[in-house]
Amino acid sequence: MSYIGSTPTTQIFTSKTDTFSGDGSTVNFTLSRAIFSTTDIEVIVNAVQQDPNNAYSVSGTTLTFTEAPSSGSGNILVTYRNFIISKFVPTTNTVTTDTIVDSGVTSVKIADGAVTATKLANTAVTAGNYGSSSNIPVVRVDAQGRVTYAANVAVSINSISGDLTISGNLSVEGNTITTNTETLIVEDKNIELANVSAPTTTTANGAGITIRTNSTASGSRDPKISWELPRQAFLFNQGIDIQHVVETANIAANTLNGVSNFDVLEGAVKFYTTNPTGNWTINFRGNSSNTFDSITETGDSVTVAYLANNGGTAYYQTAVQIDGFGRTVKYQGGTAPSAGNANSIDVYGLTLVKTASNTWTVLASQTKFA
Repeated sequence: MSYIGSTPTTQIFTSKTDTFSGDGSTVNFTLSRAIFSTTDIEVIVNAVQQDPNNAYSVSGTTLTFTEAPSSGSGNILVTYRNFIISKFVPTTNTVTTDTIVDSGVTSVKIADGAVTATKLANTAVTAGNYGSSSNIPVVRVDAQGRVTYAANVAVSINSISGDLTISGNLSVEGNTITTNTETLIVEDKNIELANVSAPTTTTANGAGITIRTNSTASGSRDPKISWELPRQAFLFNQGIDIQHVVETANIAANTLNGVSNFDVLEGAVKFYTTNPTGNWTINFRGNSSNTFDSITETGDSVTVAYLANNGGTAYYQTAVQIDGFGRTVKYQGGTAPSAGNANSIDVYGLTLVKTASNTWTVLASQTKFA
């Protein structure tokens, strides 16, 4: 049966002797009782009492000799000299509340799942779910942490005619927020879009701002700014009136020689500051993970420029690749350059027009600056 608190025990002593037969090789023997110390038993081998400090050791019911006893029938005698610890289990309905120390029954003394609903007294609170989109739950808790009252209070807010100030954070669950105001003023400096639980470039694809015009003219569409893949760029579906532009140049210490990569996703202008060490082939790609073809569509035109900083020995661009494949180049003036310009910066301007999948018209020029 179950009991509360430490198990009561009694000590009794019962004399007993185990007999074993040695074979000259076995050192471990199984006792009939668990032993805690070598002095709890008396061991005699071939009528000679063994030294409990050196001749053997014990671990539970295992007796281990330092040296294997010689062969013989019943030549090993083990006599128990310790008390036997026996558990005394209280009988049913003999443990009362007076016999349990205050705070003696804690959570660690109660088995998982032992306290079930049938063991708890009923309260005045009706079981159920409280709170919803139209109800606010009202709950009362007593000093012992027990719920003594619970109810729903209906709430209906269709409109607020005056000003509303929220001092904390506002979370809105739903698919659409409609703001009927002429001017929306935001104090924060940054507005985040597509901020889902696990943002990626895929979840951000198409995020942007659309201006509704309700135009019905043929070919018309609402103006929109959106972030698009695989271009990894903002897409403006209308014309742009740019009044001030600062373009970032990619300053690179890479050396032009052999096949040199130009990663278009890093910018359209690149300055190779280190003097070339040989003639080179320029290879245009998106970056190390994206091909140029995958980030463009048929009809796209991309204009890039790169600066080759020639030293005393001049080198020049001999060929153009896109995504690792050689392309036919039409040079300004009809003639491809046959040399670079010493102690000068040669600027190569290229316009890449995509006419079909992985098909390009390439226009190029070389200009000396010194």
